[in-house]
Amino acid sequence: MQAVYTSPFQAYIVAPTTILGRAQTPMPQRSHHISRLVQRALKERRLIFPGDGMNAGNGVHLQDVVKLCCGLIGNAMSPTYEPPPENPQFFFAASTEFCWSDVAVKVASKLYNRGLIASDHVYSAPVGRVPELW
Repeated sequence: MQAVYTSPFQAYIVAPTTILGRAQTPMPQRSHHISRLVQRALKERRLIFPGDGMNAGNGVHLQDVVKLCCGLIGNAMSPTYEPPPENPQFFFAASTEFCWSDVAVKVASKLYNRGLIASDHVYSAPVGRVPELW
């Protein structure tokens, strides 16, 4: 990070977590976390989530990530830009916080209402049993 102060180039690290929202390109339309949760539920006809479900996640809408990146590019191009003193080039993009068990309950309800799983009840499984969901 020290090179930020001596380099003529600006570099940024944007670390979004779960990105939510529709893309405007032919890329996948769902977060891979939720997609995997749904795929596993359809396969087993019930919704399983890893651990006790209290593992927290956070998310950010796709358009907010785009706005952040556009703002960073604008700053990098500005001749008057000066980075802040601490971690100047690292941005942790998040706007919502949730527990994965809450997500599982909402997904199970939607799948059950569409007749795609047998029950809207969610089941916890040891992380080792469902590593693809962790």
